[in-house]
Amino acid sequence: MDITSMFRGNQEIIGSKRQILSSLKDYFDLGLISKLNGDSKKKTEDLVFEEDESFWHNALNSNLYPGQIIRLNNFKILEWIPSSPGRYHTIEAKIERESALRRYFENEKRKGVDQRKGRFIELRPSGKKSMVKGGLGSLRVGPKQVMGNLKYIMCASSSGVSHEGIVVLLEKEFYEKLIEEIKAKRNPTVNLIGRVMLIPKELSLINFEYHREVPKYYVDVEECNLLPNKSPNQGLVSVAITYAREEELSEYGAFSYSFCQFAALGTDLLGIADWLTNYAVKYSKSESPIIIGDYDEYHDYFEKVEFPISDIANGKISIDNLYKFKKLFDFQINEKTMGDKNIFNNTQIGAVGSNATSSNNSFQQINYNVPEDLDYDKLHSQLKQLRENLATRAKSPEEFKAIGEVAIAELASKEKDGNKVIKYLKDAGKWVFDTAKDIGVDVVTELIKKQMEL
Repeated sequence: MDITSMFRGNQEIIGSKRQILSSLKDYFDLGLISKLNGDSKKKTEDLVFEEDESFWHNALNSNLYPGQIIRLNNFKILEWIPSSPGRYHTIEAKIERESALRRYFENEKRKGVDQRKGRFIELRPSGKKSMVKGGLGSLRVGPKQVMGNLKYIMCASSSGVSHEGIVVLLEKEFYEKLIEEIKAKRNPTVNLIGRVMLIPKELSLINFEYHREVPKYYVDVEECNLLPNKSPNQGLVSVAITYAREEELSEYGAFSYSFCQFAALGTDLLGIADWLTNYAVKYSKSESPIIIGDYDEYHDYFEKVEFPISDIANGKISIDNLYKFKKLFDFQINEKTMGDKNIFNNTQIGAVGSNATSSNNSFQQINYNVPEDLDYDKLHSQLKQLRENLATRAKSPEEFKAIGEVAIAELASKEKDGNKVIKYLKDAGKWVFDTAKDIGVDVVTELIKKQMEL
């Protein structure tokens, strides 16, 4: 199909929470870029790829490994990376796309419409869902610290289609050459040599698998050579949003999709966002629908975004929103990752972490003296109040770390796990205890005090 074709559409109801969880899992995993790892000892290239499909075929068949040196020949570079890298190339995704297009063309044929004369393709509601499940969707993110170095995140694609491509990490010197081409409205063509990097699936914030597991492979570029550009205008991007009416956030069936596919160069991105917003307003029957996540770290196009990409891409998670969705979709949170990530609540606090130990993602805990009449609802409320107050006081790395312990204790209080609450409050230290006394959160204060007296 001609890449100048544009898919636009909305699905009124998403019929499976598994689909939303899959997208949410991939979206959260973007915040783990700093956790990429790969053996740096290997020096010679091992595999050469001419096509996206070949790279992902090897990834899906376990023929790639962290640290492996590969070459990508004659690939286009785009600013937009696939939101679910590799999913497009799975068998399940291909079946979804083919099914959607087959239904569409059969329906148009019955109506006597010759689609060869048209530029845009309007899919039926079931078709839109299938295309998103089929791997459509892209993100644009800013540079990130990876293993101590600033990397610029882009997409290399043999087809020039963002959701089909490979996420690549570039040094500043490479990025500056490529972005100049893109600013001049030319999609650069390159040969790349790079090292395969992997985000271990055990670090994913959401413990969930949907269809075939696609390894989170990125390529850290070590050589980048610009080639004569025979197709400077080649490039296609797809973006998608999931939205809902705020007062209907009690069931996953309230969520809907809207997506759009457009040329990578010279497209009015504000117009695309307006188009997506108008669809969300129309089908949610709300003037200001809630959107789960957006797709462009450089611009804020939407109101009421539950998990803004500007937060997610930098390892920031709203604890309140995460638990709201956990309750709605009944998924498991990887608490080891929560302890290691930078966790923010409504982007108001600093970097946090934990010294928590885990075995198979299950915490090893000591049985503490938990009061039988402990009011967990009040405890949860006070821990939230304490965490937010600490955020206004923290200055040192140790204090920011202590906030992390309180954040995890807050999560544990939601689960009514008194042992874990006490463990992390004890680990938080005296500064947290003194602040708790100072602001008058009595349940928290007494809980810590009793453990200190033992």
